[in-house]
Amino acid sequence: MPVERRTIEEIVTLHELEGSDVQEVFVEGLDDKHFFEHFLIENDLSDVGVYEIDTIEVPTDEVIKRGLEDGNKGRVVTLACLLEDQVQLNEIVCVSDADFDHFKEIRHNCALLLVSDYAAFELYAFNERTLGKLFRLVAKGFPKAAGLVLEQIRAPLETAFLIRMANQDLGLGCEVPDLHDFCRFDEKKEELVFREKDYVMTMVRLRIKEKLHETVIEFVEKARPQLKLDPRLQVHGHDFYGLLGWFIRQHSGYKGMHPTTIPSSITACIEMVWLSDETMFAELLRRLNS
Repeated sequence: MPVERRTIEEIVTLHELEGSDVQEVFVEGLDDKHFFEHFLIENDLSDVGVYEIDTIEVPTDEVIKRGLEDGNKGRVVTLACLLEDQVQLNEIVCVSDADFDHFKEIRHNCALLLVSDYAAFELYAFNERTLGKLFRLVAKGFPKAAGLVLEQIRAPLETAFLIRMANQDLGLGCEVPDLHDFCRFDEKKEELVFREKDYVMTMVRLRIKEKLHETVIEFVEKARPQLKLDPRLQVHGHDFYGLLGWFIRQHSGYKGMHPTTIPSSITACIEMVWLSDETMFAELLRRLNS
């Protein structure tokens, strides 16, 4: 069935009538909706509605006009801009992944918009505390320290992030393959190898005659010196969850683990009280409690 979408005008009218009695948070997708609903419930804000951006009619021309891609993030950012000055800060909050914004030092001038502190919401799990819990309760008894695992998977994650950025910035429009399909781990040598060239060649395979792989690799090498000290600013969320699950399954005793076990469990290992100390989540609570 087609989704019934509210218009910008309907949202504004509702808040003109109800004011701060109605509080709404708009997010990119279904996983985000469930995550933020849980966070708000845990913080005694169960009356706040959380909605996917697909439930709102955001004009495509308004998205394009702002130089954004017509995807979920572009529509969330555009919604925040269109509603600005028409509702109060404690009535509506639009929340999106940062994606490449932190790396490129891009700031969106929309008061109603909050952007993740890291490249994606999955990166709130990219820390020793969350992975330690994951290793104790899900990958029970996993023998490596969380800090070591994060260090071992960091380099391929950052390189894949730059390749994704090349795909976007160069306007290639290529489908990006799963990162872990191009990684190899030698358990004896404790060495993780990422086949970067094969990864790029597979990404551009439908346009191989254009020699795009050379262009992408050149783009990546020029961008690499700009990597930040904090890897969470330059890692794609899907890549992180997928590679971590794959990495765990390369070790003795975990090879038979189902491929979805780790990716489906990581988010649940994030304690909501930990998030309250993060800048974006603290601001979200401040607005909704004001």
